[in-house]
Amino acid sequence: MMIYKETLTFLKNLKTHNDRVWFQDNKDKYNNAQKNVESFVQKVISEIHEFDKDIPPHLEAKKCMFRIYRDARFSLDKTPYKSWFGAAIGREGRKTPGPIYYYHLEPNKSFIGLGYWRPDKDHLKMIREEIDYNVETFKGILHSTIEKGWSDLDNSDKLKKAPKPYDAEHPGIEYLKNKSFILTIDLSDEKVLSENFLDFIVQKFKEGQEFTDFLKDALVGAADFTEGDLGNIF
Repeated sequence: MMIYKETLTFLKNLKTHNDRVWFQDNKDKYNNAQKNVESFVQKVISEIHEFDKDIPPHLEAKKCMFRIYRDARFSLDKTPYKSWFGAAIGREGRKTPGPIYYYHLEPNKSFIGLGYWRPDKDHLKMIREEIDYNVETFKGILHSTIEKGWSDLDNSDKLKKAPKPYDAEHPGIEYLKNKSFILTIDLSDEKVLSENFLDFIVQKFKEGQEFTDFLKDALVGAADFTEGDLGNIF
């Protein structure tokens, strides 16, 4: 299973001709590109399930993929379409209230990611408590994951000061300041179109599982993320 060159070409052209007339004239190319990505994501889901049973084998790719149509009602950018395809693979698809595996396809800007983006205040509190209790474990997992090719924690979404009730001298304070817990790997177009691309990203997701498991463990007991859910809900 591969991403076709025509899929990237469609996205490149869409970015240049981002209007409804062009899109309608090229609807067949969009359908082909969307089908290619959906089939690829479905295979990724199947492969992830082999090492992470929290991802159900029957999860449909379309529940993970984001619509290409933009909601421009409250944006200065009025272009009607996204020039990328994306999929958030979690136990409930893209709406999962917890850690996910993310795949982003965009010419010259593709990447994969994993972790938890903007958890709600209760989940954020639980993750910070888990880091507080196990800061050396978290640090070790993070460093081990980085050594396998993942980025460091995204620091673009963090507090400037220590969150309450943590002291500024806490050994894990820079982690505790984060409002999101995301790691990424950038992907070249050449890598995206390679024959081993599927195997590559599945392997990278597998190598990052210890990081996502730490976040999942922090949420055990949450009303919408209980220990029973992890193994038995599906």
